[in-house]
Amino acid sequence: MGFQSDNKNFIHIRLRSEMKELDPDERQNRYEKIRRDTRKRYYNSYNENDKLNFYREVILTLSEFEIDFIFRNIFFEKDLVAIVTFLENSGCLKPELRQYFRSHLNLLFFDEISSKINSNGQYIKADLENFVKQQFINSVESVRESDWVSESIHNNPLITKYADWLTVQLSGIPNEKHIDSFILFTKIWNHFPVFTNPFHNSKAIVFYTRLIDHIEVALKISDAFYLEELLTKTKLKDVVPPIEYLPLLDDYDSESYKPGYIIIRSRFNELLDQYKFKNSINKSNSYDDLINTYFNSEDQSIRKKVLKSIEDKLASFMIPTRLEINFLYKEDVDKSDDLVQLFIHRLYLIELI
Repeated sequence: MGFQSDNKNFIHIRLRSEMKELDPDERQNRYEKIRRDTRKRYYNSYNENDKLNFYREVILTLSEFEIDFIFRNIFFEKDLVAIVTFLENSGCLKPELRQYFRSHLNLLFFDEISSKINSNGQYIKADLENFVKQQFINSVESVRESDWVSESIHNNPLITKYADWLTVQLSGIPNEKHIDSFILFTKIWNHFPVFTNPFHNSKAIVFYTRLIDHIEVALKISDAFYLEELLTKTKLKDVVPPIEYLPLLDDYDSESYKPGYIIIRSRFNELLDQYKFKNSINKSNSYDDLINTYFNSEDQSIRKKVLKSIEDKLASFMIPTRLEINFLYKEDVDKSDDLVQLFIHRLYLIELI
């Protein structure tokens, strides 16, 4: 059985008959309505024992809509070299597929396969490793060719340089270059023996620690740090089959993990949750939520964020109800408190307008 035979009626009706008279934009819009169902069928038909034919069939059937998803999955297959050699030699990877790619990294990889196989007759492990290295160097300006030589059991130039570069880049909203860099970094970790054979706990600890240091600073000074957005946009948790090790997204238990790594991973996740919570405080929150957060927190940076959010609400004339600020009228209210002072001052000014 395969993807096409497993989903014969679905393909005939939903992907062919219903799409036949539609223009490209209409086809994409129609596909969005069935994407979740199609992905589910993809997952169910994935065949660990016959990957070559599985990928041949999904490319022939779904490439117009899912070529990036398919290529991302292939990119993380352990037997990637055999898969892409088979697909190219079987005539699946036609030049017209280029028009369907949206991911720059996937398109580069597609062109890489075609050029290498056309010149050598096959795609080899060295080709893959050179591609990954070069694209990573192109993405992360601080990384040099010599860093690959220096990366060893006790040296971590790739880890430290990438962590430092990433923390600087994520002061702004992540773009495709940042997303590609993390995808490549994840591939490096899962492919190159110095990282993963066996799993290198100390390298993981170094990487997490560099990120923890930055999150702690961001929490203290309310600095922007778009790590959560980056991790979401990579969509690496959607990869089939699941990636063995996902840096910063790892939530598995493994015999390879030492206690030191588990501790630092837990600390990272705890801080990231704190940052996400703090970052969620804004003027769109209700007055009840903001006031409760203020009085239930001893963290001064969170209290300042609440004050700023309430000030923004008041500046936008989002006036609280009497019930929402009922605490102001209690006999034991501390009139010197910053929140109390803010409400008294700003509401008085609004009444004067």
